[in-house]
Amino acid sequence: MPIRTCIGCQAQASQAGMLRLRWDGSRVVLEGSDARGPGRGAYLCAKMTCWEAARRRRALGRALRVSREFIDHLALAEEVEGMISGSPRRPQASAVTPPL
Repeated sequence: MPIRTCIGCQAQASQAGMLRLRWDGSRVVLEGSDARGPGRGAYLCAKMTCWEAARRRRALGRALRVSREFIDHLALAEEVEGMISGSPRRPQASAVTPPL
C-alpha cells in the first residue's frame, strides 16, 4: 500500500488509513479510505487535531493549489468530523461546493 504524508501533522502513514481531500476542478471533495476519484489530492490523518493543524497552516490550499476563497473550511470541518466519528449519516465521499 502506498505511503502518504498528512498535511496536518506531516506524519507518514498508509494511504488506506487516511482521508483524502481532492480538488476536482470546481470544488473540494472529501473521500474516505475506500473511495479514490480523479483530481489533485491531499491526505489527512483521521484526527481532528490534524485537520486543525492543516487549517492553521493553510496547508490545504497549498497542497491542492487552490485559492483560499474556494475552500469552505467550516463545511469541510463538519465533513471531516463526520468521517472521523464514523457517523452513519455521512456518506463515504461527499462534495463541498465553493461559495458563490
